[in-house]
Amino acid sequence: MSRLKSVSPAGIQLPPHQADREIYLDHPGESASLLESFQHQLLLLHGEVHLATNPEQASGLLYNIVKEFPTKSCLLQNSAFIDDVIKGKKELEVFIDKTFPLEEDSVSYSKFTAGITTADYLVARTGSILLTSAPAGRRLSVLPPVHIVLAREEQIVPSLEDAYAFLKEKSLDWSYAVLISGPSRTSDIEKQLVLGAHGPKRLLVIIIRS
Repeated sequence: MSRLKSVSPAGIQLPPHQADREIYLDHPGESASLLESFQHQLLLLHGEVHLATNPEQASGLLYNIVKEFPTKSCLLQNSAFIDDVIKGKKELEVFIDKTFPLEEDSVSYSKFTAGITTADYLVARTGSILLTSAPAGRRLSVLPPVHIVLAREEQIVPSLEDAYAFLKEKSLDWSYAVLISGPSRTSDIEKQLVLGAHGPKRLLVIIIRS
């Protein structure tokens, strides 16, 4: 905002900053259930939400999702949190490729059925997932036809403003942030909604409750 003011022509007054809670009537606020708000919004966007009470239950939910996939068809982000979930179900090992091949080309990523990542924050008001380049490269969340996100309930924040504020406080070396709101979609042709046009056809979020 200060940079905009410095280059604005003299005499033009920029509007004062307003917080999200002052602008949006659907802002969930602090007292509402952020989990319920996030779940509702993501379902409206054709995403899927699965709830677990602990990492062991989350591993069971993950297994139920991937058990129809080919062997070694899930590529994992390097994450201690994901490893903690995976170890809860030994049967998951046949579907998992634990190596995150950052050095490989984009075609290699697209050959996997699913990319499994964590998230920085989940945004309750929009049902969105905020993911930066710090934990995982963007290709892992974009190129496989299925994107599976593992997260904790405490990562849910009311709005984008809150997510960006928390992200700003982090001392992480990230070069970009991507906001994921449901599976990839387009309605360019005759206004017919098509999922998976430019990215994953399916988005699932497994949330471990606090």
